[in-house]
Amino acid sequence: MPEYSHIIPDFTTFLQSLERPLPVHLRVNTLKVARERFLELAQKKGYELKPIPWYPDAFLALNLESPGTTLEYFLGYYYPQGLSSMIPPLLLDPQPEETVLDLCAAPGGKTSQLAQLMQNRGLIVANDITMHRLRSLKANLERLGILNTLTTQYHGQNFPTRFRFDRVLVDAPCSGSGTYRGKQGEQGIERPAWLIRRLSKLQKQLIVRAFDLLKPGGCLVYSTCTYAPEENEEVIAHLLQTREDAVLEEIQLPFPHATGLTDWQGKAYPEALKRCVRVYPHQLDSWGFFYAKITRPR
Repeated sequence: MPEYSHIIPDFTTFLQSLERPLPVHLRVNTLKVARERFLELAQKKGYELKPIPWYPDAFLALNLESPGTTLEYFLGYYYPQGLSSMIPPLLLDPQPEETVLDLCAAPGGKTSQLAQLMQNRGLIVANDITMHRLRSLKANLERLGILNTLTTQYHGQNFPTRFRFDRVLVDAPCSGSGTYRGKQGEQGIERPAWLIRRLSKLQKQLIVRAFDLLKPGGCLVYSTCTYAPEENEEVIAHLLQTREDAVLEEIQLPFPHATGLTDWQGKAYPEALKRCVRVYPHQLDSWGFFYAKITRPR
């Protein structure tokens, strides 16, 4: 992974963070249980929860090694979710009466968070191409009491353009290098160049279709859990070059993070790419993530 050493700030500390296992974070599902009631139940069960200051529904579970096996999980009272994975729905900021598309939705963590932010109102279209992943998505939505969501099975890059949405989330399929922690460490970050190129091609198709599905005044959030610039900045640069009316917005986050890159291996990206955000495990003790927020003018 030496190729990333000059783009990741405090690279030595970053490598050290990869040696630590991923902490367990939970998002309380307030569609099923009030936050205060959940905390009372957790205290009775002996769950040690530490609140996340910038997101009241999120908690660090200090002594819950198997969060998917508890009664509260099966009742839909919470969803185990990486902390950095909770950011894209917050950036998208869907409103209760809007129409929202989650273009690559399975297994449904972000979809259910969108529904929670929308208070189970409006309409979410949760799309995924793979049947077994759609089954997981539907099971999670049912367990969590999601009522405002319907599922579709399209290749995201071919999603029908006769529909338009107020907001679109593209949590794109990616090489996943940002998810490697603990025993996998640095070894797991290395991904073959052919895979990154293939994914980058798909991601460019996805983001252009997603932008074309926006209503005027709409908002698009693109995210990945990979460090590869070919899957991140290069994809956003492609959209800006392909759709002249795409506006890349500034992102503000309440914790340390890095800005997007403006060059990579001899390729120059627009200066606006600094408005994107990269989050590394030594900055936020979770997965590595990339975020971009784009709007379509009215």
